[in-house]
Parts: sequence; C-alpha cells; structure tokens
Amino acid sequence: MWKPIHNRDGAPNAITQPPSTRAMSAAIPFRMSDLTKKRCRPCEGDIDKLNESQRKLLLPEVPGWGLDGEFLTRRFELDDFKGAMKFLNRVADVAENEGHHPDFSVHYNRVDFRLQTHAVRGLSENDFILAAKISEVAK
Repeated sequence: MWKPIHNRDGAPNAITQPPSTRAMSAAIPFRMSDLTKKRCRPCEGDIDKLNESQRKLLLPEVPGWGLDGEFLTRRFELDDFKGAMKFLNRVADVAENEGHHPDFSVHYNRVDFRLQTHAVRGLSENDFILAAKISEVAK
C-alpha cells in the first residue's frame, strides 16, 4: 500500500506520489525558491529514481545546471583558488546539513559538480534540492 511521503517541513513530496497522481503532479511547477526550502530525505535506496519526464520538469528550477545522463552537472568559476576553496567549504556545510554529499572536482578557480543519488544509481529530488542550495551559496 502506498503511503504519502512528506518533507521535513510536513509538505507532501509531489515527486514520490503514487503513479496514478504523478501525472497531475507533473503539471505543478516548482520554483528554485521552493527547492531551497525543502530538505533532502535520508536515502538508503528506498526513494524513487526520477524518470526522464520528472528530471526535465525539475531542470528549469535549477538554472545553470544540466543533465548528463544520470547526473546533474554544473561548473562554477570563482576569482581564484582561495575563492574556490571558500565556496566549497560553504557547500560542504550545506551538504552536511542536508545529509546529501556532492561529487566535485577543483581546477584552480573552477569547481565542477556531478550530483547523483548513489543509492538509486540515478537522480532523485534530493539532487535538485542540493543543486538549488549550491546555487544559493554561489550568489
């Protein structure tokens, strides 16, 4: 039997609604500000991997991010190496608070992110939430 899954703030999680209501949920737009207010759900493989239409629905809500197969990606360019490291330290605080940790690489002043929910071997709503919060840190 399907049981509704709620975010930590008590709001229903539209992405994990039962299949019969997912089509209706797809018509409800998200805004990046909505994603930044959500919390990542702890995941041990018990959350759904987003399908292609769900990923495409959420992608506009994280401007600057792109899809690369089963990854959400983005490059940030900072002033210099120290700026990149300060940015990553702020991202680390957010990621630790969310319990969802990004893969990244640093190339002097550039930071490349590849987000994925490893437990589902694909993208979950958590990745879009974290992407929105990383974008907020970059402002």
